Amino acid sequence: MIFFTDTYISVIRKQDGMYITEDITTVPVFPASWLTVEQNRKNTITRLRKDPSVIFVLEEHDGLCKESAVLEDGFEMTISIRPEGEPAASITVFYENNAVCKKTFALEAEENAHQFLQSFLGEVMCLLRAIDRRDYYYVDDDCPFFEEDDPVFSPSLYDVCRMLDEAGYQCEEIQAVDLIHTPCLFVHENDIVLVGS
Repeated sequence: MIFFTDTYISVIRKQDGMYITEDITTVPVFPASWLTVEQNRKNTITRLRKDPSVIFVLEEHDGLCKESAVLEDGFEMTISIRPEGEPAASITVFYENNAVCKKTFALEAEENAHQFLQSFLGEVMCLLRAIDRRDYYYVDDDCPFFEEDDPVFSPSLYDVCRMLDEAGYQCEEIQAVDLIHTPCLFVHENDIVLVGS
């Protein structure tokens, strides 16, 4: 199964706050260029690895593409893709150098290499987005190295009015048409404050 070619290099990059995949050509475009195909490919890969927007450069070495990226908040991700053998690909997410998630992917008989690679890279980008938004659904339940922060309590209008009342404030609901939770007024020192949404 061929995942990579000599004519382009695949990358995952973050552009305008979104993760995308791109195939960057490595074939010389100008006929008068003094660069050989090999030199141009090497120079292109070197530039891509220095580009801060590029997260992964998918380059095969001795039958294996294995890349790691340091992410925010103490996370790191390692991906591997192998043209031969199983698993065909894997993703490992580390938190402070401890594995918190490992996923392996097998190449189904009906899948071609391109479909498999696109599906795999889609999963990688999904995990990258989850790390960015601090959604840790992918962390193994029995992981001893990672403790998710308690979600921030976001009170509804009903909760706010109830808490004000319990705290001893003078409160009065205002009847409004077509609102599920009615706004309320409460007295704070010398001010009358309206709570609504």
